[in-house]
Amino acid sequence: SRPSWRGSDRGGTAAAICHAIVPIAVRLLSSSLPAVELVFFRNIMGLTIVLSIMSWSGWGFVRTSRFTHHLGRNVLLFIGMWLWFTGLTQMPLAKAVTLHFTIPLIAVPLAIIFLRERPNSTRIVWTVIGFAGVLVVLRPGAVPIGTAAFMVLGSALCYAGVGIFSRTLGKTEAPATTTFYFQSMVSVFALGPALYEWVPPGLADVPALLLLAAAGTAAPYCFVRALV
Repeated sequence: SRPSWRGSDRGGTAAAICHAIVPIAVRLLSSSLPAVELVFFRNIMGLTIVLSIMSWSGWGFVRTSRFTHHLGRNVLLFIGMWLWFTGLTQMPLAKAVTLHFTIPLIAVPLAIIFLRERPNSTRIVWTVIGFAGVLVVLRPGAVPIGTAAFMVLGSALCYAGVGIFSRTLGKTEAPATTTFYFQSMVSVFALGPALYEWVPPGLADVPALLLLAAAGTAAPYCFVRALV
């Protein structure tokens, strides 16, 4: 019989597509708006989208008994997103995306430490090969490793930590709840730094901002659904 395409597969695929759109939108906006302002707009506009859709079925999704877990997850997410957006503005897009693909590689040791997972030998071998690939991209010793590369790798570390929080939150929290606290908390965290570097967006920036908000909101929602 033909294998079924599970909801987790669809969620993971949709999340991957949306995550691929985000850096393109950031690069379109990087010449006119600071990175932290993009973080703010990406989340406050995303929060507006979430509330306009979710509120039709009531406000039950805002209830949670795991506020501190959401807080820890979203502090990491804010730092990771700021580093990611900044790195995207300072290095070639292809190289930045390649380095950011280290998220699942970093998640493996974090899952061993914090989730007590025991990966099989095949997974360990491919993780080691993946890190070797990162060294090929960075070429340490042959090419100076710039600040932007460290920002992207730091972002990958933060996003891997977010994945660990998401796995534990997914056992009790609905995707709508996790998405709401993600958007609202990161909007608050980004507001102060964004106001400090504020540049008024122009009309030409609106389409890319909408693309950033839509893809950036759909990506974590689909990712959380894939983990449930």
